[in-house]
Amino acid sequence: MIIDKSLDGVVREEFDKYLAYRSLENGSFRQPVMCRLEIYHVDSKQNLCVQAADFIAGAVHRHFRDYLPYADHYSAIENNITIALDFFNGRQK
Repeated sequence: MIIDKSLDGVVREEFDKYLAYRSLENGSFRQPVMCRLEIYHVDSKQNLCVQAADFIAGAVHRHFRDYLPYADHYSAIENNITIALDFFNGRQK
């Protein structure tokens, strides 16, 4: 997993532990899943994929926070959004 390098020190370590713990849970049964999670913290200025994810997340956030139809970047990606998925809680409507 690639994460923006915005966290430092103990906060980053705690975030990584939390992410690893939550990723080991499987659905509502909370059964452990045997897998290896590798977490990389990268500078978003140097990583185009992180920049794209930031852009999309920011566009969605601003759209629903301010709700300015066609006055934001959300309209450029709206037709490509088909489902909301919470990584830890599954599908959401």
